[in-house]
Amino acid sequence: MTTASQVSSGESHTRGDDDQMQCVPLASLARMLPGKPSASTVRRWVTQGRTSQSGKLVRLETVRLTNGRGSSIERYKEFLQRLQD
Repeated sequence: MTTASQVSSGESHTRGDDDQMQCVPLASLARMLPGKPSASTVRRWVTQGRTSQSGKLVRLETVRLTNGRGSSIERYKEFLQRLQD
């Protein structure tokens, strides 16, 4: 189970096997996103995060893959929503 402190601190976690199956490496995710941000930008959202409109630090959630870290379009959409809060 994920705690609020894990999410706010940017610790990664999985939400189940179905979600992990939809995850792709961060470089691949960058190519799928609108505006085509660089892979470095996506990694920065994971490691350093961004400040939301309310002043909270928000990080893109990831899961551990066999070849590194990965995320999904759904996690990206949640990241954008949390930035709006």
